[in-house]
Amino acid sequence: MMKKFFPLLCLLLLPLLAQAQLRLPGVFSDGMVLQRGKPAAVWGTADPGARVTVQFARQTVRTHAAADGSWQVALAPMEASMEPRILTVRSGRERREYRDVLVGEVWLASGQSNMEFNMGPVWRSGSTNKVDRPARGENIQEIELRKADLPQLRVLLVEKVLNTDSLPTRGWRHIDTRTLPEISAAAYFFAKNLIDSLQVPVGILETCWGGTRIESWTPLEAYREDPAFSAGLQGGSYDGEPVGRRYDHMVREMAPYTLRGMIWYQGESNLIAGNTGKYAAMQALLVRSWRAAWGEEFPFYFVQIAPYLYSQRRTDPSVSDWTTLPQFWEQQERSLDLIPQAAMVQVNDLVDNLSDIHPTYKWELGRRLALQALRGVYGRPDLVADGPRLLRAAADGSVVTLEFDQPLATADGKAPRHFTLAQAGGGFQPISEVKIEGNKVLISNSRVRTPVEVRYGWDEAAVTNLCNPQGLPARQFRVRLPFEKK
Repeated sequence: MMKKFFPLLCLLLLPLLAQAQLRLPGVFSDGMVLQRGKPAAVWGTADPGARVTVQFARQTVRTHAAADGSWQVALAPMEASMEPRILTVRSGRERREYRDVLVGEVWLASGQSNMEFNMGPVWRSGSTNKVDRPARGENIQEIELRKADLPQLRVLLVEKVLNTDSLPTRGWRHIDTRTLPEISAAAYFFAKNLIDSLQVPVGILETCWGGTRIESWTPLEAYREDPAFSAGLQGGSYDGEPVGRRYDHMVREMAPYTLRGMIWYQGESNLIAGNTGKYAAMQALLVRSWRAAWGEEFPFYFVQIAPYLYSQRRTDPSVSDWTTLPQFWEQQERSLDLIPQAAMVQVNDLVDNLSDIHPTYKWELGRRLALQALRGVYGRPDLVADGPRLLRAAADGSVVTLEFDQPLATADGKAPRHFTLAQAGGGFQPISEVKIEGNKVLISNSRVRTPVEVRYGWDEAAVTNLCNPQGLPARQFRVRLPFEKK
């Protein structure tokens, strides 16, 4: 009897099976933002050979699915628009509609807990289980939580799920007081600053996970193809860390959703794991692989990890001393030479509690990221986005003159701190005299008669105060004398 009904059952199921063929990845949903001014990619799967039609904003684009069912089209570049419109995709009798679609600027935000650190009123911070209140100024995060109503901002939040083959997300979200608490604070303030300056919609693709190493966010094929790392792979892991696991589940399906650029805040876990000497190459490999997946050399802006007492952590895989973090900072700085269209944001002045790995002032961090984007992407060369950098250093007797590329000030009106000097065969001494003259700092110590090396901020506990008139902090450094930037 069952044999007799089986062909009939198959005929009844055929229409249901056919309805499941047209599919778009989870990065497409109601409320999304499409990138302005660039061809906007739309893609998915359908029946092999089937015709696919995409319609949006008076555009109609057609293609046919390939033999494996994949298809992709590009909408012609569009101007920014707050008008909610419908993106329609059809194939045969199947139809997908995505409503309330805006056109604006799209950025991808990723990293570990300092990027994940959300806007909500309760978060992990030391042992208090609450967000630390800032020691300086108003709690801008708390103020934003109370009044948030930003219809120009939409966020696609990728959830921390690794047991699915599709992108784990509930789709694009409008940002208001109900939805804001879950959103990355750094990404929110970055986006808000862009909206305030550009007056266009902004979409954020947020995918981050606290405590994760950079290897997990990099495709395994990138490690296999890079001679610097392929020899260290063992069963898909590098230094005991599975490579590509979060990339595969939380990033891969988003490519090639058209975006303007990427912001990144990660590195603490790689320092803890003892990867200090390799991190510049690791970060450069991540960026190359993501740009390859998107098929575009998009800008990459990242945050230098903050002062924190890593040396007091005794159960980490690799025990740090007070110089481990400064060496990691050097690696982050070095990655700028390896990554085109990259910039680094300093936060060495934004720490109140050296025992908290999550600095409080995410609103200022987001503003500094936005400054980099406004200057580097959006045609605002008049903006100052970087703090002072050392140009040259020389000793005249016991006095060392440090010349920077910008005028100098201090954030608190006090004398610059965290300079040390050393002479040949001697240890480092804190400075006893310091003076700012325009774009120069003159330092000395009576016990260092012939200085041969100078350091600034070269300590995991160095919360610095030297800055430019705009309040952006000077970068840490260690140099032998005399020094001239190449």
